[in-house]
Amino acid sequence: MPLIDLETILAYIRSTTTRAGMRVSAYLNDTQYQMGVKVTDQEMQRLNISSDDEIPRWNYTIKPR
Repeated sequence: MPLIDLETILAYIRSTTTRAGMRVSAYLNDTQYQMGVKVTDQEMQRLNISSDDEIPRWNYTIKPR
C-alpha cells in the first residue's frame, strides 16, 4: 500500500495486530515542540528504562517507578 498521506499511514499502523489479538492504536500529534530542550543526566537516571535483548538501541520499555 503506497504511503501517500498521513491518514493512509495511520490507517496502516492501526490495522496491525498480533497473533494473540492485540491491536495497535495510532494518532497524529501535530503539537509544535520547542527545539533544543536538553534532558539532564539526572533526569535520564530517574527514568525506569529497560533495553530489549534484540536491538537495545531501538527497542526499549519505559515503566513507571
